[in-house]
Amino acid sequence: MRVRQRSMVAGARWCDTGANQAGKAGRVILNYDGFVDHDVVARRPEVLSSQEFLAKERDQDFGASTDWYNELIRKGNFGQNHYLAASGGNENSQFRISGNYRTKQGIDIATDRREYGLRANFLQKALDGLLEIGGNFSYRIADEDYTNYAAFKQAVRLNPTIPVMDPITLLCITHWRGMILTTRYRIC
Repeated sequence: MRVRQRSMVAGARWCDTGANQAGKAGRVILNYDGFVDHDVVARRPEVLSSQEFLAKERDQDFGASTDWYNELIRKGNFGQNHYLAASGGNENSQFRISGNYRTKQGIDIATDRREYGLRANFLQKALDGLLEIGGNFSYRIADEDYTNYAAFKQAVRLNPTIPVMDPITLLCITHWRGMILTTRYRIC
């Protein structure tokens, strides 16, 4: 019987972590599992167009027509997961080693995740089975960048006539504080 530990990953997707699996006596067995994914917005909030915003006379006209919510969404987001394991041994020695590589671009432009993992275990029997020596090793690196979800709240409130890029300096407008626009010094 094969024991599988599963963990919830990215909504309704499942990932086999191989955490409780051990090597078995017999020939070496290789196991690969992988998937790719892509996320889309299920339900978009209703926001005022630049014409509707100006008709309500809520703020001044900066001359652009920007969908700020759309500017936060990464349409080409992509994720992948690869899992490779090898196990085997004989009646006195068993081993299992597995590795995992996962990347995930978030649906928003600021969220990214890259993850690597390695796991190994062994069991050695000696003195006609009176002595068992075993060991486990686990190593994982995760590099994560998450968005500030308050940006989405601002995106539905922000003046849609503000341009994404300052037409004079050609710099991205990244902050909105009341009526003061500030820029970060980088080209879009």
